[in-house]
Amino acid sequence: IATVEMLFREHWPTSASVYLPHGEVPAILRGFDLFCAPSICDSESFGVAAVEAMACGVPVVVSNADGFREVVVDGKTGFIVPKRDFATLANKMFLLARDPALRRAMGDEGRLHVLANYRWADNVLMMEDALTETALKCKYKKITDGGPV
Repeated sequence: IATVEMLFREHWPTSASVYLPHGEVPAILRGFDLFCAPSICDSESFGVAAVEAMACGVPVVVSNADGFREVVVDGKTGFIVPKRDFATLANKMFLLARDPALRRAMGDEGRLHVLANYRWADNVLMMEDALTETALKCKYKKITDGGPV
């Protein structure tokens, strides 16, 4: 955390947000002991930030927003906590902070999970299949409803 704070102050001394070139993200994430994303939104789309952290071998603590629930295996690659349950969030972070073996085990499991489930080529094919299926359903619905195709 000290390194990230130092980089932040060096490059953005008056800014409240940080932009890191994408190529630098893995090196910075690998320096984290844990990654926390306590979103209070209903959805985090896909949960890319959690996947990136897990790909770097970092255990995650996330809220139960859509997106995170789909990519994090609770109790194995990290912890999923209820939105706005700050006591549980803090307890899970503290659990990981004080247990290097648990951090290492969850980090290793997270990396394996990402390697097994998020290969770019496979994901492109899955997305293509999903879009094709959706398009065909829409076309079928319009035909059966008598609307334009």
